[in-house]
Amino acid sequence: MHLIASDCSQDRLLVPGGVDPAFGPADVNPAQAPHAASALAPSSATRIGRLSLKPRAFRGGGRGTKVRYTLSAARSVTVTVTTAKGKPVKGAKRTNGKAGANTLRFRGRLGSKQLRPGTYRLVLTPAGSTAASVRFKLLR
Repeated sequence: MHLIASDCSQDRLLVPGGVDPAFGPADVNPAQAPHAASALAPSSATRIGRLSLKPRAFRGGGRGTKVRYTLSAARSVTVTVTTAKGKPVKGAKRTNGKAGANTLRFRGRLGSKQLRPGTYRLVLTPAGSTAASVRFKLLR
């Protein structure tokens, strides 16, 4: 929604995404004013897709595994790990993801703690959005 001077010399943006002003006689119901739903709803939900590990079974330390994923918008991504039974492992890793394809290296370590051999789930959570996860196996 814009504010324009009476001589049309100045144009100032008041409400980003605002549509169809609701002004007129006193008996106008503002709830019935037309509006664009997409302009009012923020698109803050970043989607994560195509999450994969290569290889899914790897040894701790060493080269580890390559984590590939896509983001619908640039966001900070938090990497956490849970056990096969769903118990969260203490620690997390944060990285900045760009819109589109992203890659990061995971070596079976969160902070200064090396994970024990076993089956786990790697969870990627974009800031303010839903998480995606994939299983992996840490070998001896």
